[in-house]
Formats: sequence, structure tokens, C-alpha cells
Amino acid sequence: MLKEQVARFKLKRGGFMGTEAYENLSPEMMRMFENMKEQNRQAVNKRSGQSSQAPPAKSIILSDDEYGKY
Repeated sequence: MLKEQVARFKLKRGGFMGTEAYENLSPEMMRMFENMKEQNRQAVNKRSGQSSQAPPAKSIILSDDEYGKY
């Protein structure tokens, strides 16, 4: 059944920009897209770096006298 569904599945040709459209882009447009891609990558890395720096866990230090109280 799954094989039949996969066999019927067809991707749309041309989509937003087909491969021919990429080949016809000017070098200036390609540079602009590359710059946008790099800026996005840097923003994602910056966000992920901030979220991974969690504050250190607090530790409770009890002396021998305080240990049995709690």
C-alpha cells in the first residue's frame, strides 16, 4: 500500500525557482543570496549560542552540623 502511494506521488516541476532559474541569475544576485544566507547562518548560531549558555546549577553545601537538620 505504501509503495503504491509513493509511486503515485509526483513533485511539482518548476516550483518557486527551478534549476534553470538559478543558472540564469546574475552574479550580483547570487552574491546577494549568499550574503543573506551567511547572515541567516550567523543569526542562528548567535541565538543557539546564547541559549546553550545556561547559568551554572546552584549547589547546596551543608556542614556536618547542618546535614541532619534537612
